[in-house]
Amino acid sequence: MGINDRVITVFGDSIAYGMGGTEKCGWVNRLRLALENPEYQVVVHNLSIPGQTTIDLIARFESELRVRCDSSKTNVVAFAVGINDSSTFGSIQRVPYNLFTMNLKKLIHLAQKYTDKITFIGLTPVDETRAEEVKSRERIRYSNDKIRQYDNGIRAVCEETGNHYIPLFDTLLSADLHDGLHPNSLGHHKICDRIVNARKYTR
Repeated sequence: MGINDRVITVFGDSIAYGMGGTEKCGWVNRLRLALENPEYQVVVHNLSIPGQTTIDLIARFESELRVRCDSSKTNVVAFAVGINDSSTFGSIQRVPYNLFTMNLKKLIHLAQKYTDKITFIGLTPVDETRAEEVKSRERIRYSNDKIRQYDNGIRAVCEETGNHYIPLFDTLLSADLHDGLHPNSLGHHKICDRIVNARKYTR
């Protein structure tokens, strides 16, 4: 085992799943490619499911993480979730803000049973007009004001608990979005670069 051998498990939503990114798939696959190194082994598991909120993630998190952790390697857990929590279904907030921050702390508590290396990937902006067109049939709406509020909540929880946070909100432009919500290939490339440059995964 090399000192840098590690298992990275990413739990997220459709953006982390890779929707919108045709070239090299999404940012998680790009991250795996960027971290390939002949001197040590990096295994990247992408356990992201489109449409999921923190409520959905809590229900499956521990059972899926437990079987993927490797005691002979450094285990890293990355959360890339929250944009669906910030959305509204009709006039109803899908996950109220206070419950959202409580859920983040619950996820941290569960993850700490397996590792002390926990990273939160910040939320990305939307092009509200185009995103509404994509989700109009589902009556789901996304607002940048709400996304920023929930993103600030992620940052605050990370500061409170001493976990790593990688901001993305100011990284993407409207031109980096495939459909107003999901990044296109360039957007996923920018997200991957931002994460790699944070150097949390390569230490």
